[in-house]
Amino acid sequence: MSSSYNPKSSDVNKIPPFDEHKFEMWKSKVMVVLQTIDFDMLNIIDNGPHAPMYQPMVNNAFSGPIKQKPKTSYDDDDKRLNSLDAKARETIGNSLHYHVYHLVQNCESAQEMMETIIVVYEGTVEVQATTINNLNRRYKHFLTQQGESLTQTFNRFNCLVNDMYRLGIVKHSSQLVLNFLDTLGKNWEHHVDVFKNSKKINLMDLNSLFGNLLNFKETKALCKDIMRDSNKEKYVPMVSRKEDVSLINDSDDFD
Repeated sequence: MSSSYNPKSSDVNKIPPFDEHKFEMWKSKVMVVLQTIDFDMLNIIDNGPHAPMYQPMVNNAFSGPIKQKPKTSYDDDDKRLNSLDAKARETIGNSLHYHVYHLVQNCESAQEMMETIIVVYEGTVEVQATTINNLNRRYKHFLTQQGESLTQTFNRFNCLVNDMYRLGIVKHSSQLVLNFLDTLGKNWEHHVDVFKNSKKINLMDLNSLFGNLLNFKETKALCKDIMRDSNKEKYVPMVSRKEDVSLINDSDDFD
């Protein structure tokens, strides 16, 4: 008897409920879920439903223009690929609220559904171009905010990078590392210089940089704690000796 877990079909291949306030995240999850259903499903989102084609043959040689196959000629792979569009439309539709679904209920393909939703919640190509410009501007002028922790700065920067990536703005990992270092405040100047002069900087990505910076910060804080505890230990015996003297003096008074 197998002990492996077999989840119900309702537990897998399910897109999270539509969230218009976090549309970019929802869209990203849509693509992941569709790919888990079938790798070829992303192709129909980009290029439309699969249409099986064939080229007529005359005397064992291809002749004439390529034509679409009649359904009676579909092989098993044609049937599978052709059904993907319906599966994608069902999967996407089940994640939409009724007030959103009415926007796409008459769409004839999953590609049309996604394009319609994207235009409504991301805007037209012109609007997206403005969004891209704004993201580039925010990236260029990104700085640590006053009173912000290293983790808070990193999370803001990472969210910005992810938003850019979803809109096709891709930065090389070395660019991201150097840009993040430049955003840090004066307290990090020495450590930033050490990193920039290190040969490892070209092999480091954003996450490993953050891990190194966080480790440096925690190590520095630990050193301070050790020094503080050490100073306390040096001070305690001195107090004890004064108390001993006081007790001795008191005992002399009683004699």
